Amino acid sequence: NPPQAKKGSRSKSSVKGCPLQYVGNYIANHVGGWDAKQRTNSLGFDHYVIYRTGCDKKSALEGKDKFTGYDELAVWAFKTGYYTKHVVETEEGTEILEKLGIESDPYSIFNNAANQTQL
Repeated sequence: NPPQAKKGSRSKSSVKGCPLQYVGNYIANHVGGWDAKQRTNSLGFDHYVIYRTGCDKKSALEGKDKFTGYDELAVWAFKTGYYTKHVVETEEGTEILEKLGIESDPYSIFNNAANQTQL
């Protein structure tokens, strides 16, 4: 099972916005192997699609080789252990956790994702 969040162990965040998007953005742009592309949907809203480097973008599978939104990449990373290996256990990743105010409980941002099955 994924690690569980501790209640009341959160420091003050210096980051505005969604922590999952912040972590996903960090993974997509600072951990090798990802290519983020800005797209505009039919309503004119911008969003990001993150592709695994080297995949065929036209046939990439959602949730495996591509993720629509930084938050989706972050949840996948949590479920697969990628977050632990490439964020929690790295010096640069630890700095991101400190900015988010979750260095003492780096899994707290995944409380809703923790109720889903880990891959």
